[in-house]
Amino acid sequence: MGFWDHWVPGANQASTDLVNEWAAKEKVEVSIDYITSQGNKNLVTIAAEAQAKSGHDILAMPTWWPHANSDLLEPVNDIMEPLIQQNGAVNGTVQYLGQLDGKWLGVPACMGSQIKGPCSRIDLMKKFAGIDVQEMYPAGSPPKADNWTTDTFLKAAEACHKGGVPFGIGLGDERLQHRARGVEVVGRAHVLVVADPPVLDERLGITLGDISADGSGFRERCFAVL
Repeated sequence: MGFWDHWVPGANQASTDLVNEWAAKEKVEVSIDYITSQGNKNLVTIAAEAQAKSGHDILAMPTWWPHANSDLLEPVNDIMEPLIQQNGAVNGTVQYLGQLDGKWLGVPACMGSQIKGPCSRIDLMKKFAGIDVQEMYPAGSPPKADNWTTDTFLKAAEACHKGGVPFGIGLGDERLQHRARGVEVVGRAHVLVVADPPVLDERLGITLGDISADGSGFRERCFAVL
């Protein structure tokens, strides 16, 4: 098996434990290669094995890579159809990326998932906003969240802000979020711009190296994210 080498401490071990549990149950021997995404090595591995038509029996593929290699992948409908029957339909994004012309190209996994749901501090929501998240979403039962509307969200945000624990969800791409912090890294002409280097260094944790304020100082280095 070839898995993505996760950067979160302990994540690889959790995957290994699950695979070993399955292997013991099925009485098979399994070896796992954790392949880094640094330098896109995981993507290069997928491309190389596709060309060679040889390699791992099971290989983790992100986003559109299953579609790009659909003619080389064994369909896994025999796995997915019972799972869907047992657990219900998958997320629309997962189906879009994992299925082509009725053929399931892979089995969705949570490792490296790009579905990023908002997180909440259950204790702080209850303390400052009077909202019991666990009561709204009881384990094993349908949600009781009819009152969870945008208006309720705004009231909760205001209450938590007054309590000294503001929260929110970033809207827009990463550039807009940087600009909200008073930083503009890339200007409209796609030229590197550092309007206020000390602000950039302090707020984003970036070392400027050899970049000048007008972006003309490109030499051997750009900047390094610490």
